[in-house]
Amino acid sequence: MCGFGEIIPRFQAAVFDEAHTIEEIATAYLGESLSTRQMTDWVGDVKKGALTLEEAERKKLDRMLDGVLAGAERLRRVFEAYGERGRLNPEFLQRLSHGPGQDIVRSLREACGVSCLMEEPHLRPLLDRGREMGRVAEEILRQRDNNWLNWYEKRKKSLVLHASPLDISASMKDLLYSSVQAVLFTSATLTANGAFDYIRSRLGLPETTLQEVCPPHFDFRSQTLLYIPRGLQDPNSPGFCHDAAGEIGRILERTRGRALVLFTSYHNLNTVYDLLKEKLPYKVLRQGDAPRSNLLGRFKKDIHSVLLATAAFWQGVDVPGEALSCLIIDRLPFDSPGDPVVAARIDAIRRRGGNPFMEYQVPSAIIMLKQGFGRLIRKGSDRGILSILDVRILTSRYGRFFLESLPRIRIIRDISEIDRFFAESGAVNHPPEER
Repeated sequence: MCGFGEIIPRFQAAVFDEAHTIEEIATAYLGESLSTRQMTDWVGDVKKGALTLEEAERKKLDRMLDGVLAGAERLRRVFEAYGERGRLNPEFLQRLSHGPGQDIVRSLREACGVSCLMEEPHLRPLLDRGREMGRVAEEILRQRDNNWLNWYEKRKKSLVLHASPLDISASMKDLLYSSVQAVLFTSATLTANGAFDYIRSRLGLPETTLQEVCPPHFDFRSQTLLYIPRGLQDPNSPGFCHDAAGEIGRILERTRGRALVLFTSYHNLNTVYDLLKEKLPYKVLRQGDAPRSNLLGRFKKDIHSVLLATAAFWQGVDVPGEALSCLIIDRLPFDSPGDPVVAARIDAIRRRGGNPFMEYQVPSAIIMLKQGFGRLIRKGSDRGILSILDVRILTSRYGRFFLESLPRIRIIRDISEIDRFFAESGAVNHPPEER
């Protein structure tokens, strides 16, 4: 696969680490996206590059480029009354295609067809960019079959249009499995409830695929325990955040801070932060108050600090040692049905007669929970507490699938056992320094 002159040389085997992320990466790769920010940036780059042109030619070009800007602004204004993200139905898609979309594509073609620009070598890459944007705009605004979703999202001052595949299995077969002799997918979180059914289905793996669950490197039974508090409300109840903040405070008293608290929404994160920030004797860090790398650096340096975070910190966080001795998860990490792609995948499974909750939503949440749990124990000498504040893990019919998907760890309901755990493990809770 691939040949001379390719970025990746010829290969007959492909190894994918962190393979639990492949579906989302492939969805983005196989789909199309275009933002109004890309258009305005391109116009600015072309105007800078065209400063060497004659004034008359430059004015003619500016009129065409202004057409791109006007189309982008019209497109952005169409969505002013709509939510932050959503699906584009066929009627709305046609309205965009025959309105601002048509204006944008026409203006891009006109600008990229100016003969004097094509004669300038330094402008040719910009022209290629412009032609590609025109192609993508037409593709995104085209109605496709049921395996595709047209949707939008707002990002600060930019609007982004997407066309995303809902099922990548056929593309994986055509573009990958049929092109190489062997493919290896590896990750610590490929199974849900001890089985590979979910990942096999989502990636379209053939029946002949070999699979193996390797034993863990760590002794989770002695290195950690799972604390599920008593008396908390269902996470969908109005008073959950207030109760959760109180419970988090009590846990942190026993762990002396040293905690990463993962939330499934910014609303819960900010509510708990406001309730706790003045009550804890530890530095409380919040996602969004500083860049991710900066927050992680401060969290590692200040052993007793507490970091409150959402999705960006569920994966790829490596804080071995005492600084992360407690991981608290506010609720089971189900994908939001308000996400257009998630909602469309649910509808697609339902259309073919499947059970989207058990086939898609539960396994996906299990894998995310396992990713979160993976932040806690990073080496053989680590000791730490996992606390899940979502009572549904014990009370719902599907809760046992989450518990059975975690490593074999002891479950406690009495908060005083946290003190005993740290004492027995030798990880003494030293008091924090005065601040």
